Amino acid sequence: INAEYMGTVIMAHMCGTAVGVDRDHKILEAAESHIRNDGKGWMLDSGALKLRRSDTWGAEWRGVPPFHAIYVQASTLRRPRRLLGQLARPGRLVALVGPTWGGPNFIIIDKDREGIVTQRPSWCPPHPLLQIGCSG
Repeated sequence: INAEYMGTVIMAHMCGTAVGVDRDHKILEAAESHIRNDGKGWMLDSGALKLRRSDTWGAEWRGVPPFHAIYVQASTLRRPRRLLGQLARPGRLVALVGPTWGGPNFIIIDKDREGIVTQRPSWCPPHPLLQIGCSG
């Protein structure tokens, strides 16, 4: 499986379902091909793993509940606020944030049951995702 969707496949195994999102349809097609060639096509066919195209981060999708874990593999200059709105209570978002020339850093953003959001740096991504439960 190509590295870009390895995390999504692992999250589907851990959590029961996972959604991979990209704005480039060619990347999604290549990911699907790699997933099927690796013998994981059943995950796509069963709905445990979904691949979706979106031009905007945090686009709302009907029928998709809040996510308990969100891993942003692409870097961003700022904390992805739209994705925080899709984060479940409780939930965790791990993202690469900061300018590419200054060395972006992984951050961990947690939302508790009351909706209070806290943020801290991470040195070992995406291992912080393994510390949360994926029930829900």
